[in-house]
Amino acid sequence: LSLDEIRKIRAAVPGATVNDVVLAVCSGALHHYLKDYGNLPERDLVAMAPISIRNQVDQGGNRVSAMLVPLEVGVKDPLERLRRIHTHAVDSKAYTHAIGAATLADTSRFVPYSLATAAASLYSGLHLARYHRPPFNLVITNVPGPREPLYLGTARLLEGYGTAPVLDGLGLILVVTSYLDTLSISATAAHEAVPDLARLVAGIDASFAALKKAVAPRRRATTRKRAHVRS
Repeated sequence: LSLDEIRKIRAAVPGATVNDVVLAVCSGALHHYLKDYGNLPERDLVAMAPISIRNQVDQGGNRVSAMLVPLEVGVKDPLERLRRIHTHAVDSKAYTHAIGAATLADTSRFVPYSLATAAASLYSGLHLARYHRPPFNLVITNVPGPREPLYLGTARLLEGYGTAPVLDGLGLILVVTSYLDTLSISATAAHEAVPDLARLVAGIDASFAALKKAVAPRRRATTRKRAHVRS
């Protein structure tokens, strides 16, 4: 997807971020996918979105927390969906800050990696995800990439894509990463959760096109207003 177009969409909703637009695009894709199957959920889907909290701690390095964002999958209007997701994201970030982002980031100090791995294996092996409602339905992780071209020797990197594993109880993860002036969305899914992944990916393009179409009249009105002011 074009980052320039994403920024134009972002401008249509005051205060919205690039990440809000990404969440709205992914939500629209899920809307199209589930609607095609006649399976729009009665309860909204919730995405877990990792966020950087580096500026909130004293020490450097990668510090990541997470926010839970309702995706408003049932909303038909793409611009209204973006507005609601932006509101949810703001509220979720405020909640994350309130419970102490630095504390969340430092769990590795008292949970050894080997213990965490063993616990994850035990969780999957016993199929515990079958017996409780998960706190979120999927992961959408947005990783900003370099704005300058990368090289391996004299070979230039043309495109970059991300990937991440699915786990027991987590059947879909969307990895979003940017490179130069484009943004890619890569989908990894368990077949039981998303049997037609190609259709979901096609829905990403359809959702992005719908958002661009929804903001086009607003952009034209803004351009006419500016022209009138200059005259």
